[in-house]
Amino acid sequence: MELFTQNITIIKAQLLQMAYSSVRKKTAQTLLQFAEIMKTKTDEPIKISRNDLASVAGIATESLIRTLSGFKKEGLIAIEGRNIRIMELEALQYVD
Repeated sequence: MELFTQNITIIKAQLLQMAYSSVRKKTAQTLLQFAEIMKTKTDEPIKISRNDLASVAGIATESLIRTLSGFKKEGLIAIEGRNIRIMELEALQYVD
């Protein structure tokens, strides 16, 4: 029962994020989620298509691409083809 309650709490938080967060925050949180799930370190890229990333974040692909470009200019991430490397993990956690 406790495990079930934890899962519901996590899902509820994710749904609230998708509904009310800014595009920048949704993108940052989705990148952090993938990094955590894939156990990537900052020197290992996240390999995912822009369409899939946008789908998970709940935003349009075009908005995601613009946001990623902004993150790249800010030095938060590096983009190498289809791969995204998180450069500033802590700063990405505080994106609004």
